[in-house]
Amino acid sequence: MKSSFLKSFGQLFFLSTLSYVIGFLGQIVISYYLGTSSSVDSYFTVMAAASFLLFYVTPIKDTLVKIVYEASAESNEAASKLFSSGLILQLLLALVSSVLFFAKPFWLLVGSRNDSVINFSLLLFFVPYLLLFALSETINGLLLSFNKLNYQAIARLVSSVLGLIFVALLARKYGIYSLILSLQVAPLSTALISLIGLRKNGIRLVWVSPKIILKVPYFWPILSSMLLSFFFSQIYVLVERSTMYKMTIGLVASYQYSVTLVNVGISMIVLPITNLVWPRFLKANKEGDSANIIKITEYTIAGMCFILLFGCLFVYANAYDVITVIYSRGKFDYKSIASTGKALQLTIFTAIPIGIYNVLTRILITKGLAKYLAIAASSIAFSGIGIIIISYYINSATFIMCHWLIANTLGALLTLIAVKKHLSGLFSKISYWLWIGFKIILTITIALWVSSLSVFKTIINGAFITLVFKFIIYTTLIALQVYVYKLHKILKPT
Repeated sequence: MKSSFLKSFGQLFFLSTLSYVIGFLGQIVISYYLGTSSSVDSYFTVMAAASFLLFYVTPIKDTLVKIVYEASAESNEAASKLFSSGLILQLLLALVSSVLFFAKPFWLLVGSRNDSVINFSLLLFFVPYLLLFALSETINGLLLSFNKLNYQAIARLVSSVLGLIFVALLARKYGIYSLILSLQVAPLSTALISLIGLRKNGIRLVWVSPKIILKVPYFWPILSSMLLSFFFSQIYVLVERSTMYKMTIGLVASYQYSVTLVNVGISMIVLPITNLVWPRFLKANKEGDSANIIKITEYTIAGMCFILLFGCLFVYANAYDVITVIYSRGKFDYKSIASTGKALQLTIFTAIPIGIYNVLTRILITKGLAKYLAIAASSIAFSGIGIIIISYYINSATFIMCHWLIANTLGALLTLIAVKKHLSGLFSKISYWLWIGFKIILTITIALWVSSLSVFKTIINGAFITLVFKFIIYTTLIALQVYVYKLHKILKPT
């Protein structure tokens, strides 16, 4: 079991890492040609608006994972009908979203500024993305029902490659329109490759009524709570972008560049781990084995937090060097480095509460307790929006960039309380886990302090070489301390 988990995680980690290396190259291309300009602000604001109108896609997708997983035990035909019905429902809703995308009252919510480049032409180019996103997310997400995680990762890798190619070839001439074009190509390739994975599992697209999925007994109880939670979360993002858009030129872009880097850690570490443990939760729940769910959860969260702390602390201590190495070229000048480096320091640790939240929400969905998701998600949204509003009125760019960390920490705590209510044995040996946590923090802190000594900056010239050298020292020291404290045995995969 242990070797199987490590092998699967290793494969997913490699594919995710490769995908995000390519994604990094895309970010470098964007920053080179567009920097933190007004057009980038406008692009990310429109993206937030589109995501808001597609708030239902992930809730329907995640609800389908459990339904199709259970239907596949009966027959591939039954699973195919439910999958197809859910997909058709997604596309019909996406058509409605496409119409609403052009509604003037909706764009009054987004707001504007004098240098805005948001216009009808820009919005028109976004419409195919609305449909393709709903299509690709549903098909790619359903691979989880059959534990086809490699197909899922490969599909996203190919989409990253194609997206990079289109941006690199067209960014100089077409600016943000090249980014929008890459948005069409990436989900289309994801959908096609994911569909191949489903077909190998005997799942076919069939023409059925969307009413079929709506008639599944437990579809609505799970979906309604998730819809509410994602609705609030997308309002949250929309308020965030529109408020930053009004405050300062370049604030949206700087913040989004930093969030993209944080999402690298989330996508490389959190999502593969979550995708690996979710089928185990489904299996253990089906067998009524709550003790195994508790065991998997404890070791997953502990191990994941160790990995995330390892990365987050290093990035925080070297944030400006990281931004310089990745983005500092072309139109990404010293002002962009300063604002984006600061944003990265204020957002990097958000990966930890998001990781905990992701694992725990899978338990809630598995056990049909999605109503708690609505409570946690609405708390995240309202607390985050509150911080954003206060930041706007006191005109604090620093405080507004803290909203993501504060709100998600609250969400993770509320989700932990909800899960513990139904799994009372979770983290019952609190003194044991606190002791492990102390060892982990001590291990990373010592390594960080030594690797950050100013002597290394005088020995080596060049930001990239310095960063690599410091990371090697940092990693080596942590590896030695892990061996001394035997953390590799304590945090072994379950």
